[in-house]
Amino acid sequence: MRGVVIFGGGEKSIEQNRGMGRLQEFGFLTDISFSDILDSSNSSIECDFPRLGISQTIQDTSWRFLTQSLTPDGKRIGWHLDRLYREGTYGKIYKAHRMVVTPRNESEYVITENPHQIIVKQTVPSDNVILSNEDVSAHTAEALLHILAWMEIRRELPTAIPQPFEVFGDFSEEHDGWLSLSLCMSQVKGWTIYSFFQTNWSKDTLLSNAVSFLEILAQVAIIISRLQLRLRMNHRDMKVNNIMIRRRREEPLRLCLSGLEIVSSYEITLIDFGFACIGSATDTTYQAGSWFPLSDGCFKRGRDLAQLIYCIHCYFPLNEFLPNDLFAEVRRWMTIPWSGGHADVLSEKSNFDTGIYELLRRPEVDPPDCAPDVLFAAIHAQGLKWTALNNGSK
Repeated sequence: MRGVVIFGGGEKSIEQNRGMGRLQEFGFLTDISFSDILDSSNSSIECDFPRLGISQTIQDTSWRFLTQSLTPDGKRIGWHLDRLYREGTYGKIYKAHRMVVTPRNESEYVITENPHQIIVKQTVPSDNVILSNEDVSAHTAEALLHILAWMEIRRELPTAIPQPFEVFGDFSEEHDGWLSLSLCMSQVKGWTIYSFFQTNWSKDTLLSNAVSFLEILAQVAIIISRLQLRLRMNHRDMKVNNIMIRRRREEPLRLCLSGLEIVSSYEITLIDFGFACIGSATDTTYQAGSWFPLSDGCFKRGRDLAQLIYCIHCYFPLNEFLPNDLFAEVRRWMTIPWSGGHADVLSEKSNFDTGIYELLRRPEVDPPDCAPDVLFAAIHAQGLKWTALNNGSK
């Protein structure tokens, strides 16, 4: 596993990040800390994970607990998988329950933390009985980057990234390898923005479409800005099913960036760090997944927001769902300079495929108007106009 470097220039220095604590609380049994990950001299970090024990029945429900405690008080953590939620090349996602118990003896437990709903993201072998070394490395990297991102942003935006609990695995002594590895995280309530737009957008509600579109982009810009400033991180898989949205029941959320403020009635959560990376404009220091070569420049300020806008346009053509004036402005943001001139990527409806990934990974491409602070300022100017118009139409 390659080491991780966090570059200066953010709101926290490397030395401040070194104080973030150790990884044992998340299930990493190897004696490593965030300091080790941030130290570029560590070109290889070996990780080991806690193992699931045999299935046990508690109150007519099947549970599997870890074979060892992750805490000095001897408490054990266990999971019950309720149902398969999603499945893809990334593995399987289950809706599940998590419970913490204290063993009395080999067969009796005292429940110390009642079962609560969570999500388990599971990596399984694609064409073998056990996971390959590449699969193990990919799962480890995704978990580490998810945890690192959550720890950086949790105090300011506690719901912006699902809370990670533990990484654990199902180990086969017979085959001497992992049958699966899992990341347990908090369950996020709400819609994907794909479902939200499908339910709430129509071609007859252009003004309200404009307001929700800008509020969503503004909040994503805040999250992306924090990850960029503090970690030099890109998500690299920004699409309509990787962002969850909820209407706020409390007072509106106040979003601040570069001295500007936008008020939003929505709350956003960014999920799936399976393509995330940390690095510079010229190379990748550490990444999840293997689709992008390590020789690629990881860190681009405008990549993530440009990809998200393009993805929304592919499923909900913005020239049809936004007012003409606003669409013209969004199209300007998305006119991307590259070695061949300028790519007007919203000029027509397109399919969301690897084409946008290929464009944005080109060394010379980094959409300047989609950098978080630049886009937030543009949204701030546009939002005042469209919010006023939408309120006046009610």
